[in-house]
Amino acid sequence: MSRQELIKGTIISLDRQYTIDSVLGCGATCIVYEAYYKDSNCLKHKVNIKECYPYGAKVIRDGTCLIWVDINEKEFHLNEFSETYNKMIGFQKENETVDAFDIYDTNNTKYYVYY
Repeated sequence: MSRQELIKGTIISLDRQYTIDSVLGCGATCIVYEAYYKDSNCLKHKVNIKECYPYGAKVIRDGTCLIWVDINEKEFHLNEFSETYNKMIGFQKENETVDAFDIYDTNNTKYYVYY
């Protein structure tokens, strides 16, 4: 099954509302988006959002939600995504590299937000 990217202007509600601006790239396990949120003064802050949406997985997009055909495949990929996030956070602490905010579990998938 081919992946369907979120379109510009799509809003993802995580810890706040993020608006998708563009696709930065697609990897084997995810799609990375450039997005932004507005603070309480309506100033835009750019972020990147990584969405767990593996290439070749049996997944169907319904709006912002993913529908997994195979529950075992879902559990495997979401666990792998979480483990990758945890490794990135460990690396971030050691080397002060990418600033990741948090990992989120919503829309039947996982996301993490970073600068």
